[in-house]
Amino acid sequence: MDNDQMKTNRTVVYSFDPETRLLSDMRYEAADYKLAANETLVAPKDGLRPPYRWNGTEWEEASVEEFNKEHPGFKVGLTPTTQAINILGQQLVQAKQDSSSSDEKLNTKLDKLTESVNMLGQMLAKQGTTKEEVNNG
Repeated sequence: MDNDQMKTNRTVVYSFDPETRLLSDMRYEAADYKLAANETLVAPKDGLRPPYRWNGTEWEEASVEEFNKEHPGFKVGLTPTTQAINILGQQLVQAKQDSSSSDEKLNTKLDKLTESVNMLGQMLAKQGTTKEEVNNG
């Protein structure tokens, strides 16, 4: 039996702790394997933050607090890009407030820059880059 045949005759089984409902094991079994209690064939979706918790129909991601507790070397938070956009937006708002100038051209430019930063932030949000991600920062 070649490697591809072995894969088609096997399935991945996900086990979870009966009390915490957290993923505890995953292994290959024969395709006709009968699930035991606290097992499922449903895989965690890509992009979920571990540890994974079974809710009876699908896996849920851990809260930020749970993740940080389980992975103290990593922090969940804003991406560097999102942080930079937020800082730039704050600086523009502060510059407009600090401007005692009645220079209409300057105020118009600050308004346009602020609008551009807001639009960029919205574009990033639509692409999913402002979601909480794991990073070393």
